[in-house]
Amino acid sequence: MEHLPGLMPVLLVAAAGGWLVAYSAGLITRTRFIVYDYQCVLLYKKGQFEKILPTGVHKLRQRVYSWVVFDKRVSQLLLVGQEVLTKDGMGIKISTYAEYAVEDAVKLCQTADVKAYSLPNYLHAIAQLPVRAAVAQQTLEELMADRATLAEQISAALAPKLQALGIGLRACGIRDIMLSKEV
Repeated sequence: MEHLPGLMPVLLVAAAGGWLVAYSAGLITRTRFIVYDYQCVLLYKKGQFEKILPTGVHKLRQRVYSWVVFDKRVSQLLLVGQEVLTKDGMGIKISTYAEYAVEDAVKLCQTADVKAYSLPNYLHAIAQLPVRAAVAQQTLEELMADRATLAEQISAALAPKLQALGIGLRACGIRDIMLSKEV
């Protein structure tokens, strides 16, 4: 390069120009986003999990990186109007709720095919079976007399399933028990 002293600035200008053209064409794009303290953001590079992003401002290239955002705050899952048969064959509609929080987002993404936007739908499907099983173990009279026992049974059946996904169950309860029209 010593014999071509004027060539170095030309090469630098050409390289900078090429980068500017690529950036302008959208080939190199950076996305700026904020991770709040109540969020857990999993960062993936070319499809491989890389790390959990800390709270703060981040700039990442969209073509190389992708990310999944989870809310770590307590959320509520509602199961409204589940039609279930009791032990004595009575048809009822029961509405229940479960309060949960994502405790281990990495475990959640590795064990379940779930994205942040479909997490409530995924949990809704998981929560239906423990509700049905708990109701089927009691008669209508027992259900009406003691709702707390039913909530405890549902919680005991649901908590291990959620824990296996990296989700903690905070509370579980019964909102309504409605009799079918035939009764």
